[in-house]
Amino acid sequence: MNKWIILLCGVLVACSNSQTKTVKEESFYQIELSSLLDKGAAQKISLDKWSKKIHYIPLETNDSIQIKSINKIILDNDKLLIVHSDRISLFNLDGKYLYDIGRKGEGIKEYFRLYNLILRNDTIFVNEGYDLKQYNLTGTYLGKMQIPHIRHMLDLYPLSNSNVFLGYIDNFTGQKDKRFAFFHDTTAFKIIPNLEKYERVTDCMVWSFSPEMKPFSGVVSAFKELFNDTIYQVDIDYNLSPYAVINLGKYKAKKDFIFSLTPEMILKKDFDIFNDKIAISATGEKDNIIYMVHYNVDDPYTFSFDKNSKKTYYQQIIYPNDQYQFKDESFFVPRFISTDGKYLIDFEFTNNNDKPVIVLVER
Repeated sequence: MNKWIILLCGVLVACSNSQTKTVKEESFYQIELSSLLDKGAAQKISLDKWSKKIHYIPLETNDSIQIKSINKIILDNDKLLIVHSDRISLFNLDGKYLYDIGRKGEGIKEYFRLYNLILRNDTIFVNEGYDLKQYNLTGTYLGKMQIPHIRHMLDLYPLSNSNVFLGYIDNFTGQKDKRFAFFHDTTAFKIIPNLEKYERVTDCMVWSFSPEMKPFSGVVSAFKELFNDTIYQVDIDYNLSPYAVINLGKYKAKKDFIFSLTPEMILKKDFDIFNDKIAISATGEKDNIIYMVHYNVDDPYTFSFDKNSKKTYYQQIIYPNDQYQFKDESFFVPRFISTDGKYLIDFEFTNNNDKPVIVLVER
C-alpha cells in the first residue's frame, strides 16, 4: 500500500514539526484519545451496524489496467479517481475503467514524478516537486504551473475559494528553517518557520513518510501534520488557526524518533517505526464528526470525535460478510471522504489480488 519507504545512505528524511500556536482553550475542539486508549482494546462493531448503507465497487482489471496498490482515492460526483503505481486512473461507479489522466514520462503533457495530487473544482494538480501539471477530468492537459523553488515542497493544501496554496516543506535533515510557504504562481508571499531542530545519529538510514501533511477529504477545509497534535485551518490573514487538538498522552509517536534510526534498529525482528506509539492521520470531517486513523496500516483502528456530543470513539469496524473474499484481517477504515461529503471511503484487496474493491459507506 506504499505507506512508508525505507531510504538508504544519504537520502533525506521528510518530517513535520509540532509547534502549536497558543490560543484560548475555548477556541478549538479538544479530542481526548489518551484516556480512551487507557481503557484497553478498541470497541468491535460490525460495519452494517455502524453505517446506514454500504456500497461495494469491484474495480475492473485487465492486461492494460492492473492495480497492485492504491495511494489515494477521490470520489467526485460519479467519477472515481484512483492513484496507484504512478498512474491516475478514472473509473465509473460500476467499477468500469474509463481512462488514465496523463501518464508518467518526460513529455510536455506528462508528469515526471507523481509525488501527490489534489483536485480543486474540476482541475487536477499533479505535484512533480517543482511544478504542478494540470489536467481536467476528461484527461485534457491544461498546462504547467510553476511553484516556488523551495526544495521538496511535496505536500500541498489548497485554500478554499482562492488561488492560494499552502506548501509543506519537507525537513530533510531536521535542520530546515522553513516549515510552510503560502504561494500563488511562483510567488511565496509568506513563510512559516520551523522552531525546532533535530540531530540525526547516522547518515546511512533515514525514513520517509508520505504524506507528511494531509489536507482533509470532503467539504471541511483543514489539515494535519503526521506528528503534530494540532489540526489547523487558515484564517483570512494567512495564519494557522488551531481547529482541534488531539491528546494522545503517553501513546503519542514523537517525530524525533525518526532521526535516531540506525541500520541495526531497522533490521531488528518486529521493528516498529512508531516505537510502540501512535501517529494519527486525520481523514476529514463528515456530519460534524472528525475521523482519524492510525497511520500504521497494521493497526486498522478508527478514531472519531463527535463535535456535538464531544464524545470520542476508538473502534475496529468489521465487515459484515465476506462476499468478495477480502484478505485476512481486513477492517473498514475511513481513509478518504467523497468531495460532496456523502461517503466515507476505504479499499480492500481480495485473497487472489484480483479486482480491488472500493468500499463506500453512508452514515
